[in-house]
Amino acid sequence: MLPFLNSLLMNNRNSISDSNISFLQNNTRRTSAAMTSALQIAYEQKTDFVLMQEISINMELNLNTVVSHSAYYCILSEVNELRSRVAIYARKRSRFQAVARYDIISDNDILIIDIIDSKKELETIQLVNIYNEKSLKENDNRWTIERCLLKYTPQKYSIITGDFNAHHVWWNSARTNQIRAEKLVEYLINYDFTLINEAEKQTFHKADLTLPSIIDLTFFTHELEKLNYTWFIDENESSGSDHEVIQFNIELCENNLVENMLYSDQYNFMKTD
Repeated sequence: MLPFLNSLLMNNRNSISDSNISFLQNNTRRTSAAMTSALQIAYEQKTDFVLMQEISINMELNLNTVVSHSAYYCILSEVNELRSRVAIYARKRSRFQAVARYDIISDNDILIIDIIDSKKELETIQLVNIYNEKSLKENDNRWTIERCLLKYTPQKYSIITGDFNAHHVWWNSARTNQIRAEKLVEYLINYDFTLINEAEKQTFHKADLTLPSIIDLTFFTHELEKLNYTWFIDENESSGSDHEVIQFNIELCENNLVENMLYSDQYNFMKTD
């Protein structure tokens, strides 16, 4: 049997090694400049996977083309008749490889990949990159959560991350009104997900906002959450988007299963009612 996924990064945020899986997530607001900046940040830190929402894309000849980087290959939606709004960039010289899972969900606003360890020392991690927005299809007003995410059955090691465009007290105590969150929260509780964002950390900035906006979220299944991990926003890094550049890392320490006691009770599901 493959060893279990082991301890997750608690310190040394800027030191990414071969034994870590590292992620950068950013809504790039449909600008190629923000995409280029995010990729450069990732390249300098040797980040394994870059997860973007609201990407800048060119649909010439009914083909989606995006900003490229020599160190990464890009995974896009296979729905070529619609503009892709999410992308995943995977580092070419990484221990961890990505396999697109269009067989699970095929949509322009959500991407699912399997993350496979080339050294075959850990189980597959399934990652979902989501941009929650109304469909681009005519006569379909459903948002991505309703038309796609609720149909997804998570695996033992699953990550759901992206721009959820949803407000709830679970991730933002300043929000007394729920917006596009009821079905999402029910789904996450049902599958025992935990939010790993730093508590109350604002992820979106706009001049006319009356309350802090936290809409860029990352959730781990219980098997990931109970271990050590890190999620952070580096205040010195920006892509130029009004969304923060978010990073989270998973450290693999063979045969050393360590629970993250600091985070084990960080978010209480009972407070979501």
